[in-house]
Amino acid sequence: MQFVQKKGWLAAAVVIGQMALNACQTQSDIVTPTQTVAINTVTSASDWTAVKAENWTKNATNPGLRVAGFVDNAITSSIVADGMVVAFYRDAVTREIKTLPAVIGGQLVSFSYHALNDKGIISIEQEGGQPVAGEYRWVVVPKEALATANWNEYATAKQWLGLTD
Repeated sequence: MQFVQKKGWLAAAVVIGQMALNACQTQSDIVTPTQTVAINTVTSASDWTAVKAENWTKNATNPGLRVAGFVDNAITSSIVADGMVVAFYRDAVTREIKTLPAVIGGQLVSFSYHALNDKGIISIEQEGGQPVAGEYRWVVVPKEALATANWNEYATAKQWLGLTD
Protein backbone atom coordinates (compact mmCIF):
# COMPACT_ATOMS: atom_id res chain seq x y z
CA MET A 1 0.00 0.00 0.00
CA GLN A 2 2.87 2.38 0.79
CA PHE A 3 4.28 1.86 -2.72
CA VAL A 4 0.95 2.86 -4.32
CA GLN A 5 0.77 5.99 -2.12
CA LYS A 6 4.36 6.99 -2.98
CA LYS A 7 3.68 6.41 -6.67
CA GLY A 8 0.54 8.58 -6.42
CA TRP A 9 2.49 11.39 -4.72
CA LEU A 10 5.20 11.18 -7.36
CA ALA A 11 2.65 11.46 -10.17
CA ALA A 12 0.99 14.42 -8.46
CA ALA A 13 4.36 16.16 -8.03
CA VAL A 14 5.16 15.70 -11.74
CA VAL A 15 1.76 17.07 -12.81
CA ILE A 16 2.06 20.09 -10.47
CA GLY A 17 5.59 20.77 -11.75
CA GLN A 18 4.43 20.65 -15.37
CA MET A 19 1.51 22.98 -14.60
CA ALA A 20 3.89 25.47 -12.95
CA LEU A 21 6.22 25.34 -15.93
CA ASN A 22 3.34 25.93 -18.38
CA ALA A 23 2.02 28.82 -16.28
CA CYS A 24 5.37 30.62 -16.69
CA GLN A 25 5.31 30.37 -20.51
CA THR A 26 3.88 33.14 -22.64
CA GLN A 27 1.42 32.13 -25.37
CA SER A 28 4.07 32.57 -28.06
CA ASP A 29 6.46 30.17 -26.24
CA ILE A 30 4.01 27.27 -26.29
CA VAL A 31 4.63 24.84 -29.16
CA THR A 32 1.53 23.47 -30.84
CA PRO A 33 1.60 20.22 -32.82
CA THR A 34 1.62 22.06 -36.18
CA GLN A 35 4.82 23.88 -35.17
CA THR A 36 6.88 20.90 -34.02
CA VAL A 37 8.83 20.53 -37.26
CA ALA A 38 11.01 23.59 -37.79
CA ILE A 39 10.95 23.59 -41.58
CA ASN A 40 13.48 26.38 -42.07
CA THR A 41 16.10 24.59 -39.97
CA VAL A 42 15.86 21.21 -41.68
CA THR A 43 15.06 22.23 -45.26
CA SER A 44 17.63 24.23 -47.17
CA ALA A 45 17.82 26.09 -50.45
CA SER A 46 20.84 27.02 -52.52
CA ASP A 47 21.44 30.50 -53.83
CA TRP A 48 20.48 31.18 -57.43
CA THR A 49 23.54 29.98 -59.35
CA ALA A 50 24.21 31.32 -62.83
CA VAL A 51 25.26 28.80 -65.46
CA LYS A 52 26.46 30.52 -68.61
CA ALA A 53 26.51 28.77 -71.98
CA GLU A 54 30.29 28.27 -71.69
CA ASN A 55 29.99 26.61 -68.24
CA TRP A 56 28.32 23.49 -69.57
CA THR A 57 30.60 20.46 -69.95
CA LYS A 58 30.00 17.78 -72.58
CA ASN A 59 29.47 14.35 -71.13
CA ALA A 60 32.37 12.07 -72.21
CA THR A 61 30.16 8.98 -72.58
CA ASN A 62 27.21 10.81 -74.16
CA PRO A 63 28.36 13.77 -76.31
CA GLY A 64 24.75 14.92 -76.77
CA LEU A 65 24.45 15.59 -73.03
CA ARG A 66 25.86 18.65 -71.27
CA VAL A 67 26.33 18.78 -67.50
CA ALA A 68 26.94 21.46 -64.87
CA GLY A 69 27.78 19.98 -61.46
CA PHE A 70 27.73 21.44 -57.96
CA VAL A 71 28.71 20.19 -54.50
CA ASP A 72 26.16 20.68 -51.72
CA ASN A 73 26.83 19.18 -48.30
CA ALA A 74 23.11 19.41 -47.42
CA ILE A 75 22.55 16.48 -49.82
CA THR A 76 23.37 13.50 -47.63
CA SER A 77 22.85 9.76 -47.94
CA SER A 78 19.74 10.19 -45.77
CA ILE A 79 18.31 12.77 -48.20
CA VAL A 80 18.99 10.46 -51.15
CA ALA A 81 17.36 7.50 -49.38
CA ASP A 82 14.32 9.15 -47.75
CA GLY A 83 14.09 12.84 -48.72
CA MET A 84 14.21 14.69 -51.99
CA VAL A 85 15.85 17.51 -53.88
CA VAL A 86 13.83 19.79 -56.16
CA ALA A 87 15.58 21.98 -58.74
CA PHE A 88 14.37 25.18 -60.40
CA TYR A 89 15.46 27.18 -63.45
CA ARG A 90 15.12 30.95 -63.68
CA ASP A 91 15.48 32.78 -66.97
CA ALA A 92 18.08 35.52 -66.48
CA VAL A 93 16.14 37.99 -68.64
CA THR A 94 12.42 37.30 -68.07
CA ARG A 95 12.87 35.96 -64.48
CA GLU A 96 10.38 33.18 -65.31
CA ILE A 97 10.87 30.16 -63.01
CA LYS A 98 10.34 26.54 -64.05
CA THR A 99 10.58 23.35 -62.03
CA LEU A 100 13.04 20.84 -63.50
CA PRO A 101 12.77 18.75 -65.57
CA ALA A 102 11.50 21.27 -68.10
CA VAL A 103 11.76 22.08 -71.77
CA ILE A 104 13.67 25.35 -72.05
CA GLY A 105 14.43 26.87 -75.42
CA GLY A 106 13.24 23.67 -77.07
CA GLN A 107 15.68 21.54 -75.05
CA LEU A 108 15.13 19.23 -72.12
CA VAL A 109 16.88 20.38 -68.93
CA SER A 110 16.79 18.00 -65.97
CA PHE A 111 18.83 17.23 -62.87
CA SER A 112 20.09 14.38 -60.74
CA TYR A 113 21.66 14.17 -57.30
CA HIS A 114 23.58 11.68 -55.21
CA ALA A 115 25.74 11.47 -52.11
CA LEU A 116 28.99 9.64 -51.55
CA ASN A 117 30.24 9.58 -47.96
CA ASP A 118 27.70 12.32 -47.21
CA LYS A 119 29.19 14.64 -49.83
CA GLY A 120 26.31 15.70 -52.03
CA ILE A 121 26.49 16.40 -55.73
CA ILE A 122 23.75 17.87 -57.89
CA SER A 123 24.07 17.75 -61.66
CA ILE A 124 22.04 19.95 -63.96
CA GLU A 125 21.77 18.14 -67.29
CA GLN A 126 20.84 19.37 -70.74
CA GLU A 127 20.18 17.29 -73.82
CA GLY A 128 21.30 18.39 -77.29
CA GLY A 129 21.31 21.71 -79.09
CA GLN A 130 22.84 24.96 -77.91
CA PRO A 131 23.69 25.34 -74.21
CA VAL A 132 20.90 26.91 -72.16
CA ALA A 133 22.12 29.80 -70.03
CA GLY A 134 20.20 30.69 -66.89
CA GLU A 135 20.12 30.48 -63.11
CA TYR A 136 19.47 27.39 -61.02
CA ARG A 137 18.39 26.87 -57.42
CA TRP A 138 17.67 23.64 -55.59
CA VAL A 139 15.83 22.87 -52.38
CA VAL A 140 16.92 19.98 -50.15
CA VAL A 141 13.95 18.45 -48.32
CA PRO A 142 14.45 15.82 -45.60
CA LYS A 143 11.93 13.09 -44.87
CA GLU A 144 10.49 15.04 -41.90
CA ALA A 145 9.43 17.93 -44.14
CA LEU A 146 8.16 16.07 -47.23
CA ALA A 147 4.46 16.31 -46.35
CA THR A 148 4.52 19.94 -45.20
CA ALA A 149 4.33 21.58 -48.63
CA ASN A 150 4.21 20.98 -52.37
CA TRP A 151 7.95 21.48 -52.85
CA ASN A 152 7.61 21.20 -56.65
CA GLU A 153 5.84 24.58 -56.72
CA TYR A 154 8.45 27.32 -56.44
CA ALA A 155 6.04 29.88 -54.97
CA THR A 156 5.16 27.44 -52.16
CA ALA A 157 8.80 26.52 -51.46
CA LYS A 158 9.71 30.20 -51.45
CA GLN A 159 6.98 30.99 -48.94
CA TRP A 160 7.79 28.07 -46.60
CA LEU A 161 11.50 28.90 -46.58
CA GLY A 162 11.12 32.66 -46.43
CA LEU A 163 13.22 33.08 -49.57
CA THR A 164 13.67 36.42 -51.23
CA ASP A 165 14.77 36.50 -54.84
